[in-house]
Amino acid sequence: MPTPLQEKTYEMLIRMASIPSAYPTAEREMVLLRRMFADALEAGAALEMALGAADRTEFRRFLFGTLHRIRLVKLWMQILDDLGALDPDTVHPLSETAEETHKLVLAAIRTTHKACTVEDYQTAQAV
Repeated sequence: MPTPLQEKTYEMLIRMASIPSAYPTAEREMVLLRRMFADALEAGAALEMALGAADRTEFRRFLFGTLHRIRLVKLWMQILDDLGALDPDTVHPLSETAEETHKLVLAAIRTTHKACTVEDYQTAQAV
């Protein structure tokens, strides 16, 4: 359930994306699609970096990067969906996959958190 801050921020993003501008609607949607695609690629890259990490702290740092990018993918997808730019048949499986991936990354972060010392945790948070 989103917090009031999340709701207002999302409302701001939707209103901003809906403002008539010099860019045609299709071009604005392409910008959002490119951002979503780039963040999805970055999420995959961060996960690959995590899997090749030399130690637990580095592993957690890359997991947090993966989580950040997945949350952005979900945000772009939601905005595009609310703007009517995505086909519902396409968005549903993508949304489910993003949500499952989000849960798996969170579970991995929690698992490594339980195994980390306080010092490891503070180092990961500082990054």
